[in-house]
Parts: sequence; C-alpha cells; structure tokens
Amino acid sequence: MSKIIKTTLLAAILMCMITSLYADDPKVSINLSANELAFSLNLMNTIDLAGEEVGPFLDVKNLLTSSYKDASGSKKGYADVNFLLPVAKNFLFFMQRAKLKGADATIFYDLNKKIVDSIKKVSSK
Repeated sequence: MSKIIKTTLLAAILMCMITSLYADDPKVSINLSANELAFSLNLMNTIDLAGEEVGPFLDVKNLLTSSYKDASGSKKGYADVNFLLPVAKNFLFFMQRAKLKGADATIFYDLNKKIVDSIKKVSSK
C-alpha cells in the first residue's frame, strides 16, 4: 500500500513539473517613454483599492517604477516594459479605474491604445 502511495505521489509531482514548463504566460512588451511611465505611475496613485487588489497593484507599480528608472536614466528616454500577460491586463484594468483631468485625455487615450494593441497582438498568437 505504501509503494502505491509513493508512486502516485511521485507521478503527481512529475506531472506538475512537466505541466509548469509548458504553462508559461506569454510576455507583452510595450515600449514606453519616461513621460508615459511617469504619467502611468501618477494615475496608479489615484485609484482606490480593495484588499485583494494590493498584490496585483504592487506587481504593476513595481514593474513601472523600475522601468521608469531605466528610461529616465538612459539617453533614449524609453524602456521596453516586459509584462506577463496577466500583469499587462491588470495594468489596463487599473488604468481604467484611474481619475484624470481632461487635459490628460490625449496621453491617456494614446497610452491605453498602446497597451490594448500590445495585449491583442500577444493574445492572437
């Protein structure tokens, strides 16, 4: 009986390991300027969060912050931000909940379109 349990457990562990190799989330690469990154970070600070949203929010914010540091420190002023697909979707979700002024509508629209187009491109593969 003990051999059957050990064999079953070993098979389950191997199956999990093999499945995890093939279950990688696609990556969404978005080229954002330092200004777009700063704008995104400022917008992220305007939203209200529920408790279960804190983890996904911090994932997005930390990635944007590190990308902003890279973009503002480089001569070109841009950074390729590589999101996992769920993180990119969370970014889009949080952006939709942000509060902004009418003067920011154009940059918000362009940034939103850039994110949606990148997600669509990866999702269609």
